[in-house]
Amino acid sequence: MKRPLRNVISLSVGDAGSRVLGFLITVYLARVLEPAGFGVIHIGLAVLSYLALAGSPGIQILETRNTARSTRIDYQRIGDVLSLRVVLALGLWIGVSLVCVIFIESEDTRDVVILYGASLIPLALLLDWFFQGKEEFTPVGGSKLLNYAIYGLFVLVLVRSADDVRLTPVAFVLGNVVAAGFLIALYRRRFGQVRFQWQPASWKQILRNSVPVGVATFLAQSAINLPPIVIGILLTSADVGVYSAAMKLVLLLLLLDRIFNGLFLPVVSRYSASKPLDVQRLVSITIKVIVVVALPLTVCTVIAANEAVALIFGSGYEAAGTLAQLLVGYFAITLANSVFGCTLIGIGREKEYTRMLIQGSTFLVVAVVTLTLFLGINGAALGVLVGEFSILVLQVLETKKVISLRLTKIILRPALASIAMGFTAYVAREMNVVPVIVISMAVFAVTIVLVKGLAKDEIRFLRERFV
Repeated sequence: MKRPLRNVISLSVGDAGSRVLGFLITVYLARVLEPAGFGVIHIGLAVLSYLALAGSPGIQILETRNTARSTRIDYQRIGDVLSLRVVLALGLWIGVSLVCVIFIESEDTRDVVILYGASLIPLALLLDWFFQGKEEFTPVGGSKLLNYAIYGLFVLVLVRSADDVRLTPVAFVLGNVVAAGFLIALYRRRFGQVRFQWQPASWKQILRNSVPVGVATFLAQSAINLPPIVIGILLTSADVGVYSAAMKLVLLLLLLDRIFNGLFLPVVSRYSASKPLDVQRLVSITIKVIVVVALPLTVCTVIAANEAVALIFGSGYEAAGTLAQLLVGYFAITLANSVFGCTLIGIGREKEYTRMLIQGSTFLVVAVVTLTLFLGINGAALGVLVGEFSILVLQVLETKKVISLRLTKIILRPALASIAMGFTAYVAREMNVVPVIVISMAVFAVTIVLVKGLAKDEIRFLRERFV
């Protein structure tokens, strides 16, 4: 089996399996903890996500790229990166624990945030960036599956009622410990001992290069992490639970984005260094494929959102259906953002990428806070869409400065097929949701073929590079 195909399968299986396991765990927790408890754990997860980004500021992205660009293994740098991340993680956990004790009155929220924060240590030790940079995706996928399998096992054992909300982050920590241990053991068997050393000079150099990207990534993740915190402050933990249920449906779709990022960043980085003339065509065709995939999935989610929420999460989460219909736009925009973000980083324009993310994400933060204040949880969803779209516009403009892209030509035909699909769904809206989706997808497929939305040579081009 060719290595690129093996990478696609490994990453797909690992991400799909872990995402499905994570979704099943989420459904179980949503039903057992009820909206209020479900909201509390998502406040904890949101805080942890921000802390994890601060504990590895841009390092994950740039060290993946650096590893991909070099054929040799820099043992010293690997050890320095891990040591730096551990030191940052310890400092952040101690700091957030003190803040929680002093400022958070709710005992459940305080304890959950502190316990989730303990995951910073195993997350700092994860070597997924190294294996991803080497395009060895089987260990990466295996660690993710193992993580969620252990997490799910302990959730089933420990979390049996709404009173067990504090035990959820304990299960989460255990899953991360096992995943980090798995990758470290594999690294030691194949490459030798990990060299942990106290190297402040090296840490300073790593941070100098990575912090700008880290700041941008920190802000960019506000689309997922900020709303639960803002809703928790301005509204109630139950509202956080409803919003999180809707976002979980969208995050399940974003499995495609995680697979795409894992595959595309090393490829575009390698081609930028060795075959720069291929980059323009690679990016253009990739955008077209992303549009062809994202638009019909978006329409299908809008059609099925209300029924899916009622079936999966049950009573208490009815409002999540409308939220999911809004938030699915985030899925489509994020996939497009990933193309342009990976391209800018891959061709060495991380400073421009950083500036775009900082500008767009700042706007996103303002939009989420303002719209939540006036429109409640629906406003939070609208703020996410407005902010993410602003990032897309900025990244498109920056990418077009260095790569010639005819975006209207690229997206026009897939857009026409999606319009035909949406019109069909509207006409058949009184039917059961399953036949509506089947008929609408059939209309999309036929229209794509008729308007020649994706040429055979374009498919062949991508297959040769990814498969």
